[in-house]
Order: sequence, then structure tokens, then C-alpha cells
Amino acid sequence: RRRHPRGTRRGLLDRGSGLLPRLCGSGWTYLLGAVRVLGATPGNVDEFVRRTAKEINFGILYGMGWQHFMDYGLTKQESQSYIKGFFTTYKGLTRWIERTRAFGKKNLYIPTPSGRRRHLPDLLSSKPEVVAEAERQAVNSPIQGTASDMTIRTQIRFQAELSKRRWDPPVAKIVAMIHDALLVEIRADAMDDVVPVLVKACNDPWQQKFLVTPVVH
Repeated sequence: RRRHPRGTRRGLLDRGSGLLPRLCGSGWTYLLGAVRVLGATPGNVDEFVRRTAKEINFGILYGMGWQHFMDYGLTKQESQSYIKGFFTTYKGLTRWIERTRAFGKKNLYIPTPSGRRRHLPDLLSSKPEVVAEAERQAVNSPIQGTASDMTIRTQIRFQAELSKRRWDPPVAKIVAMIHDALLVEIRADAMDDVVPVLVKACNDPWQQKFLVTPVVH
């Protein structure tokens, strides 16, 4: 069994980061701060504001600098102030990012909780801009990589359940995996039979420790 330092193994979903309850709470409460920056209120959020707020928050997690937030109509001062406030609120997240970068520089790879590695030799580059991009990838990889690992596990479990039931003719098939989403085609008259199987496949005990609730729609 592979062992990884605590910071890289638990990562973003570490309860100490302060972000986990927000990510798992009802109503996408992690968007509220960014929504307010955009001049909206929680009760007056359209699709554009919701999407933009999500991009701002995840942009911070993925290492985007304040310059990128000016594309959303924010001033330099507003952008820097929001980023500072974000990390003030989630102090544990700052510590995790620092640990992740340090682990990457020491080992030249970053693992996901399942043990999959992304190798990052550019962390030793002599060019500051190359190192900066590799550091961004070091933070990004365990976040998006964990979501991908969960999706792959769901895909395997769902296909195994389909094979076990041996529906003839087949009533469902996996069409595509897109980042952290599965696209499944189900025959209309088999929805009531197949959807519970898909939900069961999504409820992987391994990912329950991250308090993630899959959505089937």
C-alpha cells in the first residue's frame, strides 16, 4: 500500500482547511462570497452569475493570479482583496497549498489519494515562469485528479453491475467520461431499473470519506 504525507493524501478535502463544510453544504454555499463580489445577492443569482462565481472560487484554488479576475469586471484592488479574504477565511487551505508545493519540489510528483501520480520535473526549472506553472499544476492536480479518480471508480462499478445483471438486449451503456462526469444512455423503459444501479455505483465507500455526494440527473 502506498503511503503519502498527510497533506497530499487528504488534500483539499481536509476538514482542517475550513473549505469542506462549504463544498458539501446545501445550496452551493461556497459561491456566496464570490456572488457578493459580483454585486448579486444569494436570492438573485442567475446562471451567468452562478457560473462566474464558481470560476472565480475555483480559479483561486487552481492558482489563478489576480490579473485573471479583471476579466470578470473586477478592479485590481477588488481582485487582490477577494483573494486575500478567501485565504484568510480558509487558513487551512493556505497551509495545504504550501505543503503540496513543498512535497512536489522534494519529490517532483504529486499523488492523488488513490496513488496516481503526476510527475512535475519543471519544478526544478531555472525559468521562474516555468516553475510558477508547475506549482499551479501541483496544486491543481490533486483537486481535479481526485474527482477523476472518483469518476473512474464509478464507471468501473457501474459497468460491473451492468455485466452482473446481463440485461438482454442491453438497456444501458456508458457513452463518455468528461472530467468528473459520466454520460450514460439508458433505454426509456428501463429507467426505473437502471437508475438505482447507477446511484449505487456512485456511492463508493472509498469516496464517502471525502463527504462527496454524487448527483445523478
